[in-house]
Amino acid sequence: MLALTALSACSGDSEPKDESSSTPSASATPDASAEVKALVSQYWDTVTQAENSADTDRAQFKGVARGAFLENEFRKLDNYADQGINRVGGPRITAVEVAVDGNTAVVSHCIDEDQWTAKKNGEALRPILTGNRPFGLTATLTGDAWIVTDTGLTKAQEKAKDCS
Repeated sequence: MLALTALSACSGDSEPKDESSSTPSASATPDASAEVKALVSQYWDTVTQAENSADTDRAQFKGVARGAFLENEFRKLDNYADQGINRVGGPRITAVEVAVDGNTAVVSHCIDEDQWTAKKNGEALRPILTGNRPFGLTATLTGDAWIVTDTGLTKAQEKAKDCS
């Protein structure tokens, strides 16, 4: 059952960040917001595929995400592979909001992992129900493409995000 606690951790920080929130520029283009929303979908598709298959290949995140925050995801994938765990299904992502300021985009959204279950050596594990909750990503424009470079929300952003 120890492995179950890792399931609810997602791939991001479990604690909200303490930094204050910044007000994004009003000059964000609709194209940039749409590109970042597509990246959010691609990011969660990649995380879901990795966790469902317990695939530990780091290359699957290339072009989608990079940064120190991924080490948590890689440790989780290694743990899943070592223990014969894989997830089944996927998270439900809703209420995606993007604030673009220059080459940085802050994304807040809601994630519900209650139907994203897990198996260990083919046997269903008891789910940890966390409900629909706020989650955040930071994306950075590198060259001509956006890439996820961090996860988490500030405490103020987390409180402001309604996922009920």
